[in-house]
Amino acid sequence: ALYHGNLGAALASQKKFDEAIEELQAAIKVAPDYADAQQNLGQAYFEQGRFAEAATAFREWVRIQPQNPAAHRKLGAALRENNQPEEALASLLQ
Repeated sequence: ALYHGNLGAALASQKKFDEAIEELQAAIKVAPDYADAQQNLGQAYFEQGRFAEAATAFREWVRIQPQNPAAHRKLGAALRENNQPEEALASLLQ
């Protein structure tokens, strides 16, 4: 999982989001509670304007790390961009 997660993060940093998403999904398939992979997957989707998919990944990140304020902020941003302002506000208030 770590290999796929690190490769996915590297590809995302090069803005190769489709390839990054494939690697990050592979990491999550092996280790569903891999928080960094969920975060990076959400960010890759967000960068592509795929806000519903970003929100799904960020929700998983929040599930794994409910006390992480960055996870709630990212989820709120994805929900806001996906025209879900009430859910976005609820996430941002966590």
